[in-house]
Amino acid sequence: MKKRWLVGSALVLGAVSLSACGGNGDDGNTEASGDGNGNGEETYTLAIGHTLADTSHYQEALLEFQDMIEERSDGRIEVELFPDSALGGERDMIESVQLGNQEMVLTSTGL
Repeated sequence: MKKRWLVGSALVLGAVSLSACGGNGDDGNTEASGDGNGNGEETYTLAIGHTLADTSHYQEALLEFQDMIEERSDGRIEVELFPDSALGGERDMIESVQLGNQEMVLTSTGL
């Protein structure tokens, strides 16, 4: 249980750290909410990629992260997961994060 909490905390910290590097926020990842309650809150989508299979421990941790974020944000933050190198290799995804085209990447090592 402690390990799961530690992994979840590390993922949340990573998400917050990367969101601080997001620039002016005009990257097309926000939109007015159409949730029917008329509050006009913005919604955000986080694209997270990794290179391991969708049965890996990376994916399991990201599924926990996805549940936590979507629950705690009351659905205002949607997390899209891309396992199995769906967004490219680790280097490609790191460059996509640097360019602002992708919000997060879970890498095995630093490149």
